Amino acid sequence: TIALARMTSVPNPTRGSTSIGLDLSRISAGADIALRVFDVSGRLVRELWNGTRTAAPTSVDWDGRSTNGTRVAPGKYLARVDADGEYNGRQVLDV
Repeated sequence: TIALARMTSVPNPTRGSTSIGLDLSRISAGADIALRVFDVSGRLVRELWNGTRTAAPTSVDWDGRSTNGTRVAPGKYLARVDADGEYNGRQVLDV
């Protein structure tokens, strides 16, 4: 079992875009990491970043758009970090 990432999102709630801060210091150096946004029904809205911990950013901006570039509907969304099969989520509100 690996230690999970810690996440913050600012601003939260948001009216368009938010910056998702990542603290991956407790994740093993070679871990494969992905940051994705899901809607409340569990559908993938957008993958924001995918790579290894050594190349991971400390924050990622989400502009409130889906993979196809359309603005998401107002509501609740979950930003989720997956690291070697384990995850940590933080709710991101889009108003």
